[in-house]
Amino acid sequence: MLRTLSTGIDVCVTVTLVDGLVLARSAFHHSINYRSVVMFGRAALIEDREAKLAALFAFSEQVIPGRWDDVRQPTEQELKATTVLSLPSLRCRPRCGPVHRLMTRKTTH
Repeated sequence: MLRTLSTGIDVCVTVTLVDGLVLARSAFHHSINYRSVVMFGRAALIEDREAKLAALFAFSEQVIPGRWDDVRQPTEQELKATTVLSLPSLRCRPRCGPVHRLMTRKTTH
């Protein structure tokens, strides 16, 4: 798949990170706080050694800050075996905050 994408095919990649559950008194009104990114465009292969290392460093630091300094650097063979793609544009839509009450009503039984 990555080889095909590196030829310049239009792509759309979506990533969602769940920050927390928002629980309400009614299951209908439960919600989720999340961050979501939709990346779309034409994938471009990163072939430059320094650019590839910079991308791998940024990814590593995002997953586990400081880890890059604790591990050995990638070998030339590992770099050749690793495909890194870039995408030109991003869109982001965050949702945060409490459950919004649409209507409050009392029920009698």
